[in-house]
Amino acid sequence: MSECDPGTELREFEDAVLTHLKSLYYTAYHLTRNRANAEDLTQETYLKAFCSYRTFRKGTNALAWLTRIMLNSFINDYHRSKREVNWEYDGEWHENWKDTKTFREPSFSLNEHEILGDWIDDEVKAGLDHLPIKYRRAVIMFDLQGHSYQEIAETFNCAIGTVKSRLFRGRNILKHVLRNYAKKRGWGDGDNSGQELPSSISGTKH
Repeated sequence: MSECDPGTELREFEDAVLTHLKSLYYTAYHLTRNRANAEDLTQETYLKAFCSYRTFRKGTNALAWLTRIMLNSFINDYHRSKREVNWEYDGEWHENWKDTKTFREPSFSLNEHEILGDWIDDEVKAGLDHLPIKYRRAVIMFDLQGHSYQEIAETFNCAIGTVKSRLFRGRNILKHVLRNYAKKRGWGDGDNSGQELPSSISGTKH
């Protein structure tokens, strides 16, 4: 990022991040399976993003950048059951943000109903829990959140072909776990195991 007024940078940061707060919280909930931990993880992501905002390239995918921060936090911190917020920042850079009293931490007024939505049945939520995490992330981001192959590839720093492979494998697992659910809705028969989840499950259109 080019040098600019700290107040302007702060506004740019909040404009870039706050619009994605609901999506980040949604992802955190699916990763942690717990409302309080999802709030902690989203807050940690927000703070880490604030402290490293100058590494973000304007014009690139802000949500992919934020999701990478969240996934790294989840893997590095939550699997070790850490609850404190840990992040590294450049002290010299931090001095440039002297008006930090204007920094607004995210509020979490969203309830579970808003995060998960009416369109995800309990059976589907349980089925997602059976997926290995790399497949679950891909299915959630593509079929539930509506991200493109390119966005998911950028988030996980992998090839689009890898994303498609994970989606294919994840859907196949879901097909077996939710066999009765799928049969009742006409999904998962024959050769369609690699197709997108139906709108009755995903709530999105691609």
